[in-house]
Amino acid sequence: MTAYLLPKISRRHEHFAFGVIQSGLTTAIASGVANLHLLKEGMFILGWLASWLSSWALMVPIVLIATPVIRRIVSYWATSQWLEPQQSVTGPRPE
Repeated sequence: MTAYLLPKISRRHEHFAFGVIQSGLTTAIASGVANLHLLKEGMFILGWLASWLSSWALMVPIVLIATPVIRRIVSYWATSQWLEPQQSVTGPRPE
């Protein structure tokens, strides 16, 4: 029997978990950088934690709503021809 640190989730909800983790990590780093000036005053942890939690609470729904739209835009933009070997301007290379 294997013990898991976190309960398993369905693959159907994988994008939600990704969005929550990604937005949490991004906002943690960004708010940490924005609050570096509080190191001198000894208030970094409290200032960082307050700004991180509020920015994370704001960003989670935005990320979860924007992700499908961004995926559609990128899917439309990207084509498979970048994965294929390039052909010269004058036509295919002779074999």
